[in-house]
Amino acid sequence: MSQELVTSGRKATLADHVAANLRAELAARRLNANDLAKVLNVGVRAASRRMSGDIELSLNELDIVSRWLGVARSQMMTERAQEHSMAVAS
Repeated sequence: MSQELVTSGRKATLADHVAANLRAELAARRLNANDLAKVLNVGVRAASRRMSGDIELSLNELDIVSRWLGVARSQMMTERAQEHSMAVAS
C-alpha cells in the first residue's frame, strides 16, 4: 500500500521523502528534535527545521543520522522507510 507524499499541492521531492522518513524513524523510536540536535551538533530549532523539511539534510548529516538510527541511507530516501517505521511502531 503506497501512499504518495504530496506537499503544498506539488509532488514530493527527494528532500521531502528524507524529511518524512526522518520524522517517522524518530517517532518509531520515541526520539525528538532535542535528540536529533545533539547527534547533528546543531540547535534544536535547526534540528526541527530539518525534520519539517524547511532545511534539507546534507549528505553528511544523512550519513550521521542513518548510522545513528541503524537505517540504510537509501532507505531514508524512499517511501519504504515510512512503511517500515509504521510496522516497528505497531
